[in-house]
Amino acid sequence: MLVLTRQVRNFPFTQKERQTRYIFAARLKYSRVMYAEFQNNMHLETLVRCIIRAFEYIGGIPWACVFDNMKTVIVSRDAEGKPIWNESFRKFSVDMDFYRHICDPYCANQKGTVENLVKIVKGNFIGGREFVDDADLERRCKEWLEKINNTVCQAHNRIPFELLGEEQKKFTSLQTSSKDYGIMTVCKVNQESRIHLECNIYSVPTDYVNQTVIVRITEDRILIYDPKGTNCVAEHRRLFGKGEKVIVPEHYEEVLKRKPKGRAMLYRDHLISQDEQIYNFISNLCRRRRGVEAFGPDMVKMYELYQKHGKEEFLAAIALSSEWECYGSEYLEYLLEIPAQGSRQKLLPLRGIPVQKEVDRPMEVYMNYVEGGGR
Repeated sequence: MLVLTRQVRNFPFTQKERQTRYIFAARLKYSRVMYAEFQNNMHLETLVRCIIRAFEYIGGIPWACVFDNMKTVIVSRDAEGKPIWNESFRKFSVDMDFYRHICDPYCANQKGTVENLVKIVKGNFIGGREFVDDADLERRCKEWLEKINNTVCQAHNRIPFELLGEEQKKFTSLQTSSKDYGIMTVCKVNQESRIHLECNIYSVPTDYVNQTVIVRITEDRILIYDPKGTNCVAEHRRLFGKGEKVIVPEHYEEVLKRKPKGRAMLYRDHLISQDEQIYNFISNLCRRRRGVEAFGPDMVKMYELYQKHGKEEFLAAIALSSEWECYGSEYLEYLLEIPAQGSRQKLLPLRGIPVQKEVDRPMEVYMNYVEGGGR
């Protein structure tokens, strides 16, 4: 399978600013089945996921893939002209189990094959067309691929999709998807038991401080493995901003046993990062109960409630408690725990307001109070 990318400047959009788009194109040598898609960049991760989607489209992995000379694929060439592979891409080819090859420089027949594939996409699809936006581009590209792969190809006077079945017999099966495949990299765990990745921070169990760990990056998850790459020691949702953090308190359990105040602060930081409602609730609570000694037990209890009941129920309790300006873990505990006890209901204990048993006193108590002039 031949794989290439090309840049197209001033892409013909009609309802958005004209921008640069990158063509990813691939074609099988025997059946001539084509695959193409458009991206706004061609970073390594983008290229890898495009390749996997191409494998999904053709129904398996060919035994060999030939690549145009891309910087994301080879770093450079050695003194003998042999390619020096990008290590993450090399690992990807090993994971997918295909033989990788780079077009030889100044080789006319290979260069012609590449340029012919580019000409088909640019001339047969882009040429003469305008697109509303990226969604319109994606939809029409799929329609074009369906049409061209079901049309007689001049190379062999056959329909490509009809020949695809013969090629698929020699493919290896695809064991992952473009969304789930984890691109490999390595990171050093710092003294705070955290790694820095893509301008963001992720926690790691303290057992791996100062060690180099293996990291796999999927579309929406970060998987951290031990130095040997055999055991997954942490899993996080992937962050796409800058300077954001995902800290799991359990990763610091051994340290927190010796630092109770640190436990309260870590739980607080973890909770406020989950949702703005929780952040506002804790801000009000900390203003009313100043100092770690005062609000520390609240943070521990709130974290336990969050873990036990989950985010949805916890947020519901936060909203109701905030509505009544009842800022404290005891109110959340009441709202989350008492309803689960069935019919045994009691009133929410509000500070400074008598509970029901103080109100439900014998009538003579009130009569004596009235007759005694309020004494």
